[in-house]
Amino acid sequence: MAVVDAFTRCPQHTWYPTDAKATDQAFCQQVLAAMPIGGLLGLDWGWFSFPCFAALTEASQFCVPRRRAKTADKVVAVLATGAQVRDEIIEIGQ
Repeated sequence: MAVVDAFTRCPQHTWYPTDAKATDQAFCQQVLAAMPIGGLLGLDWGWFSFPCFAALTEASQFCVPRRRAKTADKVVAVLATGAQVRDEIIEIGQ
């Protein structure tokens, strides 16, 4: 598992699990501790975890998760709209 700076593309932190079957979600606390306040984390489906999302919110950190069709969400604010983009702040879950 690694945290990579989006601008430099350089690894900032790396972790090597002893459990070969460890999932992404097992690293939630380490990744949260490595992120700055206001940091933005890009996540794939392996990270889709409501407890992890709640921990990010409590730590004033943010994420861009991969959307699942069956997940309920509520638009809090629309930041920008264009022909090919829509930037929103949403609350995930019910």
